[in-house]
Amino acid sequence: MSSFRKRVPESQTKLPPATRLNPHSAQLLVSTGVPSLDDLLGGGLPVGGILMIEEDRQTGYSNTLLSYFSSQAIAAGHQLCVVNADQDVDLKTQLPG
Repeated sequence: MSSFRKRVPESQTKLPPATRLNPHSAQLLVSTGVPSLDDLLGGGLPVGGILMIEEDRQTGYSNTLLSYFSSQAIAAGHQLCVVNADQDVDLKTQLPG
């Protein structure tokens, strides 16, 4: 048996729910709710960052992304602020599940 031992901290800092560390920059990331978009963004969105989505009038992808991201945040217990110029959007009725 060797006298060398790996030092393991007694209590490692726990990450907030539904977050992970970026292995390249050690930045804390949160999922968008869409795995393929997370891959394009390098693992997710930085915690505390701002994401602006410009809506295309021809498609409804922005509302779909908003509903997935919002439901992911609510399920993880995160705080969420949604700013929308469209006053007739009711987010509660658009959440999946």
